Amino acid sequence: MNENQSPKPGATGTEADIKKTSRLTPVVRAIVALVICGGVLSWMAYVVWESRHPALAAARRLKAGGPTQRLTALRELSEFGATDSATVIPPLTAALKDDDAHVRSAAADSLSLIASYAIKGGSTGDEIPAAASGLFSLLKDPDAAVRIAAMRALATIGTTPTGGGGRQAPKSVSGPPPSPVDFKHLATALTESLGDQDASVRLAAVQGLGAIASKIGDEPPPALIAALEDQTPANQAAVITAVARFP
Repeated sequence: MNENQSPKPGATGTEADIKKTSRLTPVVRAIVALVICGGVLSWMAYVVWESRHPALAAARRLKAGGPTQRLTALRELSEFGATDSATVIPPLTAALKDDDAHVRSAAADSLSLIASYAIKGGSTGDEIPAAASGLFSLLKDPDAAVRIAAMRALATIGTTPTGGGGRQAPKSVSGPPPSPVDFKHLATALTESLGDQDASVRLAAVQGLGAIASKIGDEPPPALIAALEDQTPANQAAVITAVARFP
């Protein structure tokens, strides 16, 4: 026997490991294949779910990504407002608390349209009062555009007639359902906003008071009359129009 040749009383440790690994390889491959197949099936199920629940899928995307992606998801979600307001309104209400002011403002604008449509259709769900409550919280928002969007949305939602079209609400002997907007609270908030440093916010407050004039009494608030002294001519003109709307 060559002195450089190792004896072979049996398989060495290395050879045994190789044989063992060779036997395990098919098992490992099978496990990997199962994992991959499971992932593919999960992905396919998710795609099918999204195709069948587009509004819910858009609502999920509204919680992820950057501000641009969330705004895109918000627009996509809003497209289903006319046909599925009960699904669309809650995530839009949640978006009123978004960290980005553009998203908060866009959510308020969307709620203005979708909640109004739902009210006209006779909706009496809790999602609309919840949306109004969320909008009230934005009246003190640090961003002026957000405050303006909230004022306009509340005035629009509050003055929308109930059951005017679409799905009719059951008639009640006690009359139409109450407005989801607390007009006294809104009038107080709008009156306070007449002193805002931003002229555009003051203008929105004046217009809001004019819009709800028939809901808050026969006489315009004294602060609205005082707003005739506003330094902005456009605001002065809006005050005249708003005061004229009071009975």
